[in-house]
Amino acid sequence: MSQAPAAMAADQLAAVKQHLSALGIGYKEPYPGVLIVDKFAEKALSIDPAGVLDRLMEEAPVRRAGDTITPGELQWVDGDNENLMYRGNVLRRMKIWLQDGPPKDGTLIYSYTGYTYAVAPATSDWNADPELAAMCQLYNKFISMIPGAPDANHAIVTAYVDGKCSIGMHSDKTHSLHDDTIISVLKLGGASRRFCIRERIVKFPTGMGQAEKAALQGAKPMLFDEDVASGDLIIMTAEANHKTQHGVPELETADAVGLSGSIVWRTAVKMLTPEELAKKIAVTEAGRAKRKAAKSGTRAQKRARA
Repeated sequence: MSQAPAAMAADQLAAVKQHLSALGIGYKEPYPGVLIVDKFAEKALSIDPAGVLDRLMEEAPVRRAGDTITPGELQWVDGDNENLMYRGNVLRRMKIWLQDGPPKDGTLIYSYTGYTYAVAPATSDWNADPELAAMCQLYNKFISMIPGAPDANHAIVTAYVDGKCSIGMHSDKTHSLHDDTIISVLKLGGASRRFCIRERIVKFPTGMGQAEKAALQGAKPMLFDEDVASGDLIIMTAEANHKTQHGVPELETADAVGLSGSIVWRTAVKMLTPEELAKKIAVTEAGRAKRKAAKSGTRAQKRARA
């Protein structure tokens, strides 16, 4: 029988601290199970975190609004692409999906609020890119020293091209992840960005409406609200992720900061065969067509009444 989540998290955390100390790497702990690790990219992965993001921005094609995703290719999906938009809203960020192994053998799925299966074909094999492969292998070498922690097999690279790019406060959804996954966010790019962590309200009072819940959660003070430098690592146990929220806030102006981003490693357990994924995408596209037809009909009715 496996350990209870709290016991496993405590063992994992102790091992992480031990190995960081052995590597001579410092860290902060704003919440039990959340570590902000200094210069992890340089000291543990031997990479230039700014150079990694610069190269991906230069070499990987970008799928913007109206563009078609090329299955299995290393590519950015912009926040205005229909497959990444959230409930019809443009996201102010770009993403690359990666996995350990070729998607032709099956695509790993990390699902979250607003996730659409139509973006899954953007997933590529990180082993096909020598720099990403070496980086992910060294990260997993570090993870292998943590008791009970499975190797990462899925990663998402995010790019914030200016200060208006952001991601709101959230906890990672875990229903498609391994129970003992370690969630790690390595900051990339030449610019640092604010990173915020606050305690998550796991259970709200009975009968409370959504607006009241949002207000109560929003009133929680920040446990951490600081610039995180390129090359630093935010590492969370699954239990700590469940009990906290994290985010990268929007800045006042677009030119407040330059290019920054991150790569987030997780261990996914949900894999779809090409046939299964095709069926999921067909359902997604049918739903979109239905909603578009309904909107078109509504607009036609309004014009007829005008």
